[in-house]
Amino acid sequence: MMKEKTSLNHMLVIVLLYSGITGIITGLFLYLFRYLSSLLLELTYSIYLSVQSNLWYLPFFE
Repeated sequence: MMKEKTSLNHMLVIVLLYSGITGIITGLFLYLFRYLSSLLLELTYSIYLSVQSNLWYLPFFE
């Protein structure tokens, strides 16, 4: 009985450890994706405003 309880405790620790590590890694990826997409959105907005105020930057294809 004691061996089964110890084995169950070891399995529980392993499952919680792996799920915790996986959750932390997933959260880190999601945070980085959100941060980088926010930077990209700000960059595209500043490019849009600069082209809007300086229309001679637009290429003309003839």
